[in-house]
Amino acid sequence: MRKLNLSDAFKVARIIKEAGVKDELAKLAGKFKNIKDADVDEVGFEVILTLISAASSEKVETQIYELIGSIKKMKPEDVKQLDFAELKEFVKAVVKENDLTSFFNSASKLM
Repeated sequence: MRKLNLSDAFKVARIIKEAGVKDELAKLAGKFKNIKDADVDEVGFEVILTLISAASSEKVETQIYELIGSIKKMKPEDVKQLDFAELKEFVKAVVKENDLTSFFNSASKLM
């Protein structure tokens, strides 16, 4: 898995705009500040729920598969087959390895 980059910020900005979840993700971004290891599971679960609720349209669903696939270095078709435990571990790793507050702030400014 690789770290998030500028290309990901543009992808996330498109997903946020298409899905209309800017306010929800802004609230989540606030939780990323000073996150402790004990809180990673809780925040990760919230991210998963937000992603699932954002994928109410097929276009957003496809964009999410492509984004996760790009980060995990997987084909989007394979991302579709991830179980919830794998998705949760992926989100936890992303939360731990990246400054998500800065990332989401950057992505929201690109909209």
